Amino acid sequence: MAQYALYHGNEEWVLKGIAVDLERSLRALGLSTVRSDAFKEPWASAELHLFVQQGQLLRHVQREGPKYLSNSVCLYTHYDRNQCSPKILNQTRALIFNSSIQLATAVANGIDPSICHLFHYGVDHTFHRPLRDLRSRDVVVNSLGIDSWSTFYGNAVGFCGRYWNKPSYTRRKNYNLILDLVKLLVNNKTPIIFLGSGWENLFPKDYLSKDFIRIVKTDYKFYPLIYNAMKVLVSPSLYESGPFPVLEAMSCGIYPITSATGFCPDIITSDLFGKVLPLSASASDYFVYINQQLSSSVDNSDHLHLNASKYSFDNLAHFIFSL
Repeated sequence: MAQYALYHGNEEWVLKGIAVDLERSLRALGLSTVRSDAFKEPWASAELHLFVQQGQLLRHVQREGPKYLSNSVCLYTHYDRNQCSPKILNQTRALIFNSSIQLATAVANGIDPSICHLFHYGVDHTFHRPLRDLRSRDVVVNSLGIDSWSTFYGNAVGFCGRYWNKPSYTRRKNYNLILDLVKLLVNNKTPIIFLGSGWENLFPKDYLSKDFIRIVKTDYKFYPLIYNAMKVLVSPSLYESGPFPVLEAMSCGIYPITSATGFCPDIITSDLFGKVLPLSASASDYFVYINQQLSSSVDNSDHLHLNASKYSFDNLAHFIFSL
């Protein structure tokens, strides 16, 4: 019998990745698990039903009814009025928030605070780690065919995610600011890495031919290598639960410059660990702090990795087990 059942829906981008990482951590505790993109028979006998996003739980209830709610734990991402149903969510055993901002917003919209827990998570610190040796750089160059990376490895400004021309994304991801910021970086001939798909649809065509801009679409197993090619990761989103790339890059020893959304104000509590800018910050504001970091000779990678390591899926698994 599966002790824990994890449900991530049929979404392949972030939610499935969370489920895979969390399942690995739960199994390391000696727990048996089943993970599925549909509510199938093994779930019926599970001791606990774990949904990695509240929208998945609500869709499940629409199909199957509320019979498993009292034995359900749900990871609550960002508030969406279409996915905030207090009548249903308040029947769960626990809701786990990755952001104090999102927790406060949910409670203000009717979620019972007695079932809410704030617990930050998002990395596998053994996977996301600083890689300083030349062999790691060679893996990037040889495996991904990026011939000129060896000349600026560890000195680039990075962005991670995907460009998706969908209203719910364009409202949150602040693509216009990213475009304005890239224009400033291009004028400065700053090496730039875009990790993820679709970015070629955001920029002028002539940008794609510049030898200091790279759009990298690769398997997730290579992400730590790509993060390590950066010196700074920039995340100017307007509305998030995470975003996870901030923690992943930080765990790789990369300095994040972010907006004051999601878990960023919670986990970046000192300029030693990154810079959090107000949501009203402009591309020029980001540009100033980026250049400060690019010109700095201080190697803060160990402190960044140590701070991010606290927010691991292993620790999340322990917390869920304690509920």
